[in-house]
Amino acid sequence: MGNVMKVRRWNVLFLFGSLSACSNLFYQPDQVIYDPPENYKIQKQDLMFNSADGTRLNAWYFPPEPAVPCKGTVIQFHGNSENMTSHYTALVWLTRQGYSLLTFDYRGYGKSEGEPTQSHLNADALLALDLAAQKQREGGCKKLIVYGQSLGGVIAMRALADWSARDQVNLIVMDSTFMSYKTVARQVLANHWMTWLLSPLGWLLVSDRYASDEVIQHFTNPLVVIHDELDPVVPFSNGQAIFNAYPGPKVFWSFKEGTHIGFFDSLEYQAHRKKFLDYLE
Repeated sequence: MGNVMKVRRWNVLFLFGSLSACSNLFYQPDQVIYDPPENYKIQKQDLMFNSADGTRLNAWYFPPEPAVPCKGTVIQFHGNSENMTSHYTALVWLTRQGYSLLTFDYRGYGKSEGEPTQSHLNADALLALDLAAQKQREGGCKKLIVYGQSLGGVIAMRALADWSARDQVNLIVMDSTFMSYKTVARQVLANHWMTWLLSPLGWLLVSDRYASDEVIQHFTNPLVVIHDELDPVVPFSNGQAIFNAYPGPKVFWSFKEGTHIGFFDSLEYQAHRKKFLDYLE
C-alpha cells in the first residue's frame, strides 16, 4: 500500500510539474555571458533603455564595419533560452556586409530587469522596435529588417501588429518560429513519452492572447519564412502555417539538416548567407 501511495504521489507531482511547465515552457532565461563580442574584436554599443513600465532593458548595437555605407538595420528577436550573448552570433556577420544589427534581451534575460510574461514582452518589443528605427535614422541606413528566431518570431510579429511605424519595415524574417503558443505547447508536450498524455493541456492552459495567428492577416510587408524540415524543437508545420496564412508578398526557404535556427550555420551556410544577401539587395 505504501508503494502504491508513493506512485500516486509521484504522479500528482509529475502532473503539477507538467502543468507548471506549460506556463514556463517559453521562457528559459539566464545571466551567463556566453560569447562576448570582445573575443572577436567586434565594435558594439552597450545600451540600456526603459520599457513602458520603467523596466530597464539591455541592448547591443553593432554598426556596419567602418567606411561601409549602411544598407539597412536588422533588429533581432532571439529565442527563448539563455540571452543575447549567445544569440547575436547568428546574425552579426551581416555587419561585414554593410548592415547594422540591434539585438536586445527581453525582461528577465541577461542584464534586463523584471520577469518575462507575454504582455510584458509585447511592451518590451514595441520599445525595441522604436530603438531600432532610431538607430536606422541615426546611421542613415536604407532599410529596416525585423528578424524573429523561434520564440522571437511570435513576439516580433505580434508587436509589429501593434507598432504604428510597421509600414517602415522593408522585410520581416520568421526563422524557425510559430504563430500560436497553444499549438507549439501541445506539440512539445506530445513529443515526449512522459508528457504526451498531457499534450491537450498545452491547448487549455497556455494563453494565445499575444500570439500572432489572429493578426497575421493584416500584414503587407515582404516576408521570408525559414524552417528546417527536420526541426527538432519547433515542428516544420509551424513554418508552413505562417507562410500559408500570410497575405503579403512572401517566400519560403526550407532545408533538411535537423537543426533549429540553423540556416546560417548549416553545412550550406555560405550559400544560405549569399542567398539572403542577394534577396536583400
